[in-house]
Amino acid sequence: MAELRVKGTGTIKLFENDNTSSVTIASPASLGGDRTITLPDASVTLASGTMLATDGSGASLTALNATELGSGTVPTARLGTGSASSSVFLAGDSTWIAAGGGAFGSETFGARMDTLRTFTSGSDNTVIFETELWDSDTAYNTTTGIYTVPVAGSYIFGGTIKFHETTSTFLSCTIYMNVAGSQKQVCQFYDGSGLDVSQLTLTFSVPTGALSVSDDVYMQAAGAVYDSSSYTCPASGYSTVFWGARIA
Repeated sequence: MAELRVKGTGTIKLFENDNTSSVTIASPASLGGDRTITLPDASVTLASGTMLATDGSGASLTALNATELGSGTVPTARLGTGSASSSVFLAGDSTWIAAGGGAFGSETFGARMDTLRTFTSGSDNTVIFETELWDSDTAYNTTTGIYTVPVAGSYIFGGTIKFHETTSTFLSCTIYMNVAGSQKQVCQFYDGSGLDVSQLTLTFSVPTGALSVSDDVYMQAAGAVYDSSSYTCPASGYSTVFWGARIA
């Protein structure tokens, strides 16, 4: 087998027809061992001034600036986790999350009460909002009144609740939410106006700390109605609602 060897300068120059300009192929100063460059078996035209590096087989790129992609997808690029075709970058976290995990606020729900509820005085009563208004992850249970956290993070919950009592002049209620397995008091209100009819409406919103997947969040009312064993929460359109959303 014949070989062409160039020693000394370590370069090969290919001149234009008029010998004014040339293309130089140069060997590195030190290789540390023999190297082989295999030419393609078909005609190849390189983009001006560029050459893409691959892992040797050409199956995957080892260096690629994502901003240079004009179209198509990269199944698994240097994203940390996830893939470019099914992930979203969260600039605040500097991380990639899978599609469906969503950006901030994509995990959200809202529900309202459409049925008059009668609560036992002096007991903790879970408030059930039986009609869903929206639920991005099917995470709110209209039978139990429980919202099960679908994606870990910090959430905000809020709502409006109306209490009505016609036989007592006093009514006090406390709203609780069970967060991460621990019951936390959100707010408390009390009516001692002495009226024959006591009616209270509370609108609230409360941010939580970090919640984990499968944590349960729900609202409870603890009422103390004097001269009566129960009190009611009337159903009147959107007067009693409960909602929540992931914020971080």
